[in-house]
Amino acid sequence: MYIKYIKHLFCVMTALIMLPACAQQVEYDATTLPETFVGAKENKIENAEALSLFFDKFKEGKEQARVLHVGDSHVRGHFFPGYVRKAMEISFGSEAMGNDPIGYNKPSIATETGKPGLVFSAIGINGATTRNYMKPEQLAAIKAQRPDLLILSFGTNEGYDTEYRAERHIGQLQRFIAALRENCGDSVCILLTTPPGCLRKAADGGKVENKNNGIVAETIANFARENNLALWNLYDIVGGDENACKNWQRGNYFQGDGVHFKNTAYELQGRLLGQAISKAAFY
Repeated sequence: MYIKYIKHLFCVMTALIMLPACAQQVEYDATTLPETFVGAKENKIENAEALSLFFDKFKEGKEQARVLHVGDSHVRGHFFPGYVRKAMEISFGSEAMGNDPIGYNKPSIATETGKPGLVFSAIGINGATTRNYMKPEQLAAIKAQRPDLLILSFGTNEGYDTEYRAERHIGQLQRFIAALRENCGDSVCILLTTPPGCLRKAADGGKVENKNNGIVAETIANFARENNLALWNLYDIVGGDENACKNWQRGNYFQGDGVHFKNTAYELQGRLLGQAISKAAFY
């Protein structure tokens, strides 16, 4: 009996030793949604398998695995992507990057130390939609960063188009993704995010929910699902059509324009995205 027990223990220990590094416990950002958020959903990446080439490159540990976060003013402010980076560093490490300051007037392109590991940069344009990045100089700027993973955060400005049409938006997304693959290679992993929700001016001068945001978020989500792209559906995660904007309002997270957010909200959004990527990679 003892010999059988010892043999069993030996087999278990051998199996544990031979487990790949990705199966071992890895820390990740522990941020959670506020308890006041009604109708919140699980914080996760949909179709995370589409990011496997990026995850595999990082886990090989032989070279830099580069992330480039591209988007509108939410990204241009540097706080949102800055917190994504901070959250990812908990799981992915920071040895490949210099200790770069993060802020509106600070560079958002990471300095590299030459060591293998995560390199996280961001490019944002105020008021941008994907069309702004179709210019040759913008595509060249993206290509220059040699991204292995592109995080594309758009939708807020599309939602302010009073003549918004989903089919036109889909065409813009198709052309943008095709241009990115042409410039960055077919191996680049792409993660789409949906807008967080926003307000617009009401007839009485106040602020009301911009209902287009939900339509835009649904368009982006469906496009990702139909084109085998990874998706982080922030709009749904924070409450969807019924509660997303209300949750931000209740928590006093909006700036005065009802479009941009206070730093506390960008920290919440960024850390949640970084957490979702880390969980997809290691769990």
